[in-house]
Amino acid sequence: MALTASMLGAAGLLAVADAAVREPASAALADAAPAWVDPSTWLLAWVGALLVGVTLGLLGSGGAILTVPILVYLVGHDEKSAIAESLAIVAAVAAFGALGAVRRRAIDRRSVLLLAPPGIVGTAVGALIARAISGSAQLALLAALMFAAAALMARSAKTAKSAGPTSLDAPDLLDPPDSRDSPEAVASLAPLAPLAPVGAAAVGRSSDLAPNDAAPAMSPLRATLVVLAQGLGLGVVTGVVGVGGGFLIVPLLVLLRRLPASIAVGTSLAIIAINAAAGFVKHAILVVGPSDAQAAPRLDWNVILLFIALGIAGSVAGSAIGARLPQPLLRRLFAGFLVLMATFMLLRHGPAALGWAPHPGP
Repeated sequence: MALTASMLGAAGLLAVADAAVREPASAALADAAPAWVDPSTWLLAWVGALLVGVTLGLLGSGGAILTVPILVYLVGHDEKSAIAESLAIVAAVAAFGALGAVRRRAIDRRSVLLLAPPGIVGTAVGALIARAISGSAQLALLAALMFAAAALMARSAKTAKSAGPTSLDAPDLLDPPDSRDSPEAVASLAPLAPLAPVGAAAVGRSSDLAPNDAAPAMSPLRATLVVLAQGLGLGVVTGVVGVGGGFLIVPLLVLLRRLPASIAVGTSLAIIAINAAAGFVKHAILVVGPSDAQAAPRLDWNVILLFIALGIAGSVAGSAIGARLPQPLLRRLFAGFLVLMATFMLLRHGPAALGWAPHPGP
């Protein structure tokens, strides 16, 4: 109930903040002072950063998808700056989790080397696409992705509940339990099998964790090409809308690369960190550009660093809490929250994205 109340409260807070940021700028902001000096913005940034971190800690993935909406609707940044800032935040938080996975030897380096290069290329392509479309179009695309993430989370939660208790989707930044590699845990990924339509023989790995054994097998070469293509596609998504895509990468690694779930989590964090860092550099060069001393900075490093620090701290706190809570219920609640948020974003930016209305602002 507490999580439900907090999510509903966050949705209301986003709506109120969205109305507030449409008011005329204050004299301080008109004089090009960073948003950081505004006490209300400072408070909202703290709330948003903690919400991202705690959600990431509670669920183990998916929390970062909230970063862009929070930067736009709570902090009041424009869409393109928010996406670039989100990439910096996601890269740093994912790198923190990846370092922990390295210490535990919970990373498959071969998968990182296979998926990261096409992901880097994809983020560059995504940044070019982002430069060519409006900010409203980017938020509309992000809303569509949020609908997809909500559907996958709800389906995986339903499957996990029917399979029995599992901690697959429990927080994973620090020390994922071995129980995530149980057959019951991986059963929660069964609804995601269409994302990786390759049988166990396709990648030359033997594993008891094979929710898609019935899928048609491919040759190792063809399977590798499929992985590369999916890595490229994930990179494009990262470059266009500024999210890490962990909710897609983990199933890909488990179902296609045949990695144990705990290894897939650590590996996905390394891939996300690399892709997001590359995307941030591209966005900073192509989309945001250098800050003008005579104008408000396009990148607010105070906010970026705050989100990184509180995101990491919140994820640690959420990890401790989430380990004691039922993951299927948490994921259903978060899926519902994503649907509400995505609906709001589409109503706000959809008409402008289609050219039916002027740009609505942050």
